[in-house]
Amino acid sequence: MNKSTVNLLPGPVEVKSNVRQAFQDSVVSHRSEEFINDFSSLKDKLADMVGCRFAQIFMGSGTMANDVIAAQLKHISGTGLIISNGEFGERLIDHAKSASIDFDHISFDWGDCFDYDYISDVLDKKIPPSWIWAVNCETSTA
Repeated sequence: MNKSTVNLLPGPVEVKSNVRQAFQDSVVSHRSEEFINDFSSLKDKLADMVGCRFAQIFMGSGTMANDVIAAQLKHISGTGLIISNGEFGERLIDHAKSASIDFDHISFDWGDCFDYDYISDVLDKKIPPSWIWAVNCETSTA
């Protein structure tokens, strides 16, 4: 019996044959009409998926994505809440400070799950935050 390996870590990942085949196809210039139409269509589909008017696609790291998010959160009035339980959650706090955003934070020990009862108790004692920002899958502690 031939068993394939299943890797649940962030990488390396198996590349499916259809993806490998796509890399064999000729490239489409990012300046071509075909690319521009496909890119526009993808943004429209993303906007439809999340129920918003516009979507943007950025090419970059998670750090860049968090800088973009922080810049957008700055436009929301009121105080936000950042919940952290690891390195990447702590980075959200750093991004928010760098963007001069008004926020409170709740920090759990690295690797601990969020204690939703505790978070709820904290929120019951405060004015509700304008936004909440947290890392959904804190891989720095896995």
